[in-house]
Amino acid sequence: MTIDRRLPCELISLILSQLNKKKDLYACTLVNHVFYKEATPLLWRHLDIGNVPTFTSITAALKQQQQQQHGQLALLGTFVRSIVIIKSYMSAKDSRCFALATFSDDDLLALIQHVPFLTDLILQDGRHITDRSFEHVPQYIPHLTHLYLGHSQITQRSMEAMVRHWHPHLTRLELEYCHNLDADLFSALVPCTALQHLAITRCHLDAMNDPHIAPSAARHVLALTNLTTLRIQDWTSDYTSLVTAAAAAAGGWPQLTHICLDACLEMTDDMAIAFLQSHPHLTYLELRTSKITDKTLDAIPMYLPDVVEVRLNSNPGITPDGLRRLLRTCQHLELVMCLGCGILKEHFPERDEGAMVIDCDYDAEENIEGPL
Repeated sequence: MTIDRRLPCELISLILSQLNKKKDLYACTLVNHVFYKEATPLLWRHLDIGNVPTFTSITAALKQQQQQQHGQLALLGTFVRSIVIIKSYMSAKDSRCFALATFSDDDLLALIQHVPFLTDLILQDGRHITDRSFEHVPQYIPHLTHLYLGHSQITQRSMEAMVRHWHPHLTRLELEYCHNLDADLFSALVPCTALQHLAITRCHLDAMNDPHIAPSAARHVLALTNLTTLRIQDWTSDYTSLVTAAAAAAGGWPQLTHICLDACLEMTDDMAIAFLQSHPHLTYLELRTSKITDKTLDAIPMYLPDVVEVRLNSNPGITPDGLRRLLRTCQHLELVMCLGCGILKEHFPERDEGAMVIDCDYDAEENIEGPL
């Protein structure tokens, strides 16, 4: 193959950016010096790490290249922008068999110190990640904008460390099954004014059940005025305080388009309707386990003209008649889900199963997650 050396580097980079397979990008690094220079940053931009051999080879390459740096040659680690440590992190037992492995504090620090411009870190199974490593992570990757951390043992110490370093530019935070955290994590997040997407799933924030703590925690969440998505899914606690605080505040979350709160044990129709009135830009609404009735259903098309998806699981006050009115009056509604509401298939024999999910469709409501 003949390569026109007059081809601008910018055009080569644009062409190479259309390649989505690592093996193709690697092949391009072998063409000539120009292609090597343009393909290498793309090759290292995103790293998927699913097993110990991959982790070992990547960290060894980063460390070796750093030690052998000469002249103006850019370090490989400076090209890395996102890292995913996948949930089924494996260890090679032999050439044919893999077994589950642990991604540890030492592993995290060994990797993270070489990628100073990282913006996205997704650690799907961090069950062996503790404060010992994580409170130091923000010092190595100060530009992070997106963190997903699952099953970790981190505590408030790590939350405060990440906020100190990331508060100007952290836009997306997702914490799942981090059981050593509690409602005080919201107070740590107050300085994160750039935060747009906050998802807390199954973290068991038991302090939200304390009437002396919940209102102040709600005010801290309300301080995150740039939120477009708020998802708190934790049926062990009551998040009614978030609904009432947002409805009472001037403007609430003015840019909010997606909301999921589970559970809202004490939320009444009046509380829910006041919340809807103050958040007219919602397109996704999920309010579980509350005291709402058809009165709230009738208010949805009135106050949420652009709503596309409504999930109201475990709200037994909803009736088939109220649901039918909602379906008839919401012009843009694409999906409604009402598991645990006593809505059965005989109530809607004409229903489109792709647009309406009711009790007969699933045996276990807890297996149904929203798209946020």
